[in-house]
Amino acid sequence: MKRKCMTCLQAASLAVLSLSIAGTTAAKYGQGSQGGQGGQSQPPAKQSDKSKTPDATPLTLDAPAPVNAEEDATYKAFQDVPSTDLNKRIELGEAFNQKYPQSRYRPVVFSTLTMAYLQSDPAKQLEKAETYSKKAIEITPALPKPPNLTDEAFDKAKNQTLASAHSGLGLVYVRRGKFAEAIPELEQSVKLDPSPDPVNFYLLGMANQKASHFDDAVAAFNKCAGMQSSLQGTCKTLAEEAKKSGATQLSAPK
Repeated sequence: MKRKCMTCLQAASLAVLSLSIAGTTAAKYGQGSQGGQGGQSQPPAKQSDKSKTPDATPLTLDAPAPVNAEEDATYKAFQDVPSTDLNKRIELGEAFNQKYPQSRYRPVVFSTLTMAYLQSDPAKQLEKAETYSKKAIEITPALPKPPNLTDEAFDKAKNQTLASAHSGLGLVYVRRGKFAEAIPELEQSVKLDPSPDPVNFYLLGMANQKASHFDDAVAAFNKCAGMQSSLQGTCKTLAEEAKKSGATQLSAPK
């Protein structure tokens, strides 16, 4: 249940950012709302754009590579893989990254791969999950805003994707027993997400409990317990246990 709740919210935020990125592409290159089909109908425009820009112009995050019909189709095939088919998602995601290393879709692909690796075989895939979550955290803030999207809507989409990436990295650290490293990642996740996942408060409580930050553990568990989810009872019990631990044990310095 914890994994299902977390995955659904992350999928929603990635979908929002995916649409935002597609909107940037459509507005900049004159494509329709359906990425792949719009790309097929606009080769003259792309030739015109290319003639104005020297071929030697380096690709940067501020000027990402144009999306073409083939890239759109490859990305759509990746997105269409059922969330339960983790091996296929990983296969297509890795292939996409190899073929389109400068793609504007990278934040979504990185975040999706992070969660796929965490769910597929956590004991073996933590390193890859860590790599992709860090990549998503690095490049998402630099995404250009689509002209047809408000600042508020675009910031919300980016923050939700960043929240997902910080959550994934925090979960990696929790599973590795690196609780001090997990705490700031999970704190950033619940700070950025306008509708935080109770799982992240649960994980934040666990990390603080293990790090002997008992007051912070109580606060996180109480927030989890105050949210409608299957974790309410568990978090309420854990909050009481953390409170008792704080009364009988010394808290560690931060």
